Amino acid sequence: MTAETSQFEEIATGLLSAAEACAIVERCAPNWSEADCGDVVDVFRSWAWKALDARRRDDELKQWHNLLRQLVSHFRGTAASEKLGVLRDLVYESIAVATPFPVSNVLNKKHVKELLQILKSVHGGRLDRKSIGSRLRLEHANLARVLTLALTAGLVVRSARGKSACFSITEFGMTQLESRGTYTNACDANGIGCKIHTIP
Repeated sequence: MTAETSQFEEIATGLLSAAEACAIVERCAPNWSEADCGDVVDVFRSWAWKALDARRRDDELKQWHNLLRQLVSHFRGTAASEKLGVLRDLVYESIAVATPFPVSNVLNKKHVKELLQILKSVHGGRLDRKSIGSRLRLEHANLARVLTLALTAGLVVRSARGKSACFSITEFGMTQLESRGTYTNACDANGIGCKIHTIP
C-alpha cells in the first residue's frame, strides 16, 4: 500500500463513519495490488467484529453493507472476495434483525404462540432454554429461530439464572396472546407435549 496505509487502517478502529471509510477506499483502491488483499480483509474484519460486538442496528449499516458489496466485486475471483463476502453477509443479518417485523407475522409463525402460552402458564414465570426446547420438542436450530423471533418482536425477554439463559413472557407478549383468543393448555403434569388450541 501507499502512504495512505495508516489512514486506511483507521477504518479498523470503528471510529469512522461509513462515508469517511468510502472516501478512503476510493483513494486507496486504485493502488491496491494482489499483495494487499490480506490487509484489506484484516481491516474490515476488525471493523465488522467491533460493529457486531456493539450490536449495532443503526441505519448507517446499510452504507457499510454497500461498501463491503463493492469490495467483494472489486476483488472478485480471489480469496479476499470470499472472505469479504462473509463479512458482508454478517452485516446484512444485523440489518435484517433491525428491520421491524410485524408482530402479527411473528405470532403466525409456528411454535411462537405455543411458546408464549408455556411461559405464561409455567410456575415462576420463566424457563431455561433446555426446558423450552423439551416442551416444544424442538432441536437447537429451530428453537433458536423461535426464540429470536419472539425476542426481536418484544414478546419475551431473556434473563440470566446462574450460567443458564432463561426466558419469560413480557407484558406486551401477554397482551398479544390474550388478544388472539383463549388458549387451552393440554400439557401433562410436566408440561411435556403441550398442545395449544385457539378458540375463536
